[in-house]
Amino acid sequence: MATPETQREPAAEQTAILLDTLGDARLTVVEPFALSSHEEAGFVVVVCDDLDDFGYGDDLPEAVWHFQQSVVELYFAIDEDQDSLGPAMQELRANSRGRSARPMP
Repeated sequence: MATPETQREPAAEQTAILLDTLGDARLTVVEPFALSSHEEAGFVVVVCDDLDDFGYGDDLPEAVWHFQQSVVELYFAIDEDQDSLGPAMQELRANSRGRSARPMP
């Protein structure tokens, strides 16, 4: 007789992606974003552990696009409010500015 543990769905297959663009002419990527992708609840999800951010969509290009938009919005939001950021957000700002994204010259 099958137990609930033997009836589990197989683990979702993950794919590694190096993303070297944010799709926004105002920013350039200095070091590619390391993303992993997997399927969840009928959607494709991409996750960047370094920024603790993600994107999702019906397919991989849409999930990556949502991630890119999220990073661009986050970049400018935390840059604008840098004087009122707490320690965690200051660290995130330093990580995004120093490693991954910088304004175009």
